[in-house]
Amino acid sequence: NTHSKNVELKEFDMVVDFIYDHIDNNIADIELTEKNEIKRFLVDSKAFPEKSVDITSYGEGLQRIFEIALSFAYCKNGVLLIDELETAIHYTLLENFTKFIQELAREFNVQVFITSHSNECIEAFVNNGVYNEDISAYLLENNNTSISTKYVGGDRLKYLIENISLDIRYN
Repeated sequence: NTHSKNVELKEFDMVVDFIYDHIDNNIADIELTEKNEIKRFLVDSKAFPEKSVDITSYGEGLQRIFEIALSFAYCKNGVLLIDELETAIHYTLLENFTKFIQELAREFNVQVFITSHSNECIEAFVNNGVYNEDISAYLLENNNTSISTKYVGGDRLKYLIENISLDIRYN
């Protein structure tokens, strides 16, 4: 369904382009195929010109980025929940990927809720150079008998990270 929505909205190439530009510049295309009623994504790669390779032959990070990026068109004008965004994604990709997420969120009018225990992931959002005014960060604190929250807006979060090395994961 997510693939169909991306094709319908003519946004699928944008996802493949991100993967080409930031992960593997050998990837020429990714296509959904069906054989014996089983649908699979096959990757056309310059590294394997003789045949397409199932996307599961690639690392979990590429697969996760592909899956998350496709979700935006499907969630157009809605909400997307992503648990532990950084899972399987190399930390060197986080700034580019968080920027891409923020651009997709704006383009498709999607409100994104992300959980993370990764300071690198949190910092990538405020350091990627786009739309800090759209970021809302919350720290959940367990006070033995209750849970409280602390809110920090994106511009303020960036300021605090740069000036006092704030790590929002801890009090």
